[in-house]
Amino acid sequence: MEILASPRSGDHRLTKRMAAWDSAWASGHTAAGCGVHRGHRAPCLAPTALVAIERVHSGAHYPSGVAAGAAIGLAATTLVRATTRLLIRLIHRIG
Repeated sequence: MEILASPRSGDHRLTKRMAAWDSAWASGHTAAGCGVHRGHRAPCLAPTALVAIERVHSGAHYPSGVAAGAAIGLAATTLVRATTRLLIRLIHRIG
């Protein structure tokens, strides 16, 4: 990795230029925040939104990467809940 000046005008912070394999398309930070269980999602909404905004502002992700991370987190939570319910129904039928 090499370090160079940020491409944002007026921003004097430094950013890292990473190789293509070092950067991720979907934001794992946003996916983790959106993947919280439904009952606990409300308290996590503001911190998740702030992290998503920071990831875009810092140049770590494009807005589409953050949106994809949010979609992946929500889809994963939905899939886990549906699978758990299905397994519980199957266990009750068998036993």
